[in-house]
Amino acid sequence: MKKKKVLFISSTGGHFNELMQLKPMFEKYDYHIITEKDKFTEGFKKQYGNRISYMVYGTRSHPIVYPFKFFWNCILTVFYFIKIRPKYIITTGTHNAGPMCILGKIFGSKIIFIETFANRNSKTATGKLVYKFADLFIVQWEEMLKLYPKAKLGGAILILILLGTQDNSFHRLLDKVQELIDKKVITEKVIVQAGRTKFESKDMEIYSLMPEEKLREIMEKADLVITHGGVGSIVMALKMGKKVIAVPRLSAFGEHINDHQIQIVDSFDKQDFLIGVTELDDLEEALNKAKTFKPKHFKSETDHMIKIIEDFIDNN
Repeated sequence: MKKKKVLFISSTGGHFNELMQLKPMFEKYDYHIITEKDKFTEGFKKQYGNRISYMVYGTRSHPIVYPFKFFWNCILTVFYFIKIRPKYIITTGTHNAGPMCILGKIFGSKIIFIETFANRNSKTATGKLVYKFADLFIVQWEEMLKLYPKAKLGGAILILILLGTQDNSFHRLLDKVQELIDKKVITEKVIVQAGRTKFESKDMEIYSLMPEEKLREIMEKADLVITHGGVGSIVMALKMGKKVIAVPRLSAFGEHINDHQIQIVDSFDKQDFLIGVTELDDLEEALNKAKTFKPKHFKSETDHMIKIIEDFIDNN
């Protein structure tokens, strides 16, 4: 059976990161990706070859050059549309997405628009435009349904961070996460159970300790769990079938009394249960790996242990 042609298009940065969250769809459809070319996106050429095409990178912050770049991208839009002839166009915005959606609508393509996760209480310019004629319009925050009443709630992509209950602070991990948020590497909603780590951020929803029921509810919704190297946190996430990135606390930074978490994380990592990150500079790479990572099924031996104990008690 011939696969349906689907075009995935967005600008670079956070919009592209959100678009690539849809990567599991690539296996099902005859797909093509279009984005703006910069140092970040040009690296995907090696992976996707002729399935990815580029437009010129340009932002409104350069008002003199931007109109010329936008005009050239409009020409490229026509060229790519004729070349690809997509039946469906999926986009997370912005810049280059508007002209492609308009052209696609004129020539019968179905338009699917996903309003960016970054906007929780306001519309994007492209969202305002495309909402008028989109065949499917998805928002990622419940609050956005008030602004787009005909939209469907797709649910925000969620990262849960667990720092444990140790007395020692683990702000080093949150510093790195904040850095990646600022660089728009992380565009997902981030919820943190920080324990005794004191940290303030307008970009993260931070709790000291949550009731276990609430923590489990959030973990159930989470697409990814980033945790310290504590066995309890790791096992809880693995039991719930979550993708896990584990970052051990290090004694050199006063985060623990010793480095036993390195051995814990390394053990789980070697068995392909999770992605271990000892050096925080590797966290960005781990986040990219997590998008396609398929963890080995984790089976706890607790039930077997309980049976041994119960058999002993019942027979002695």
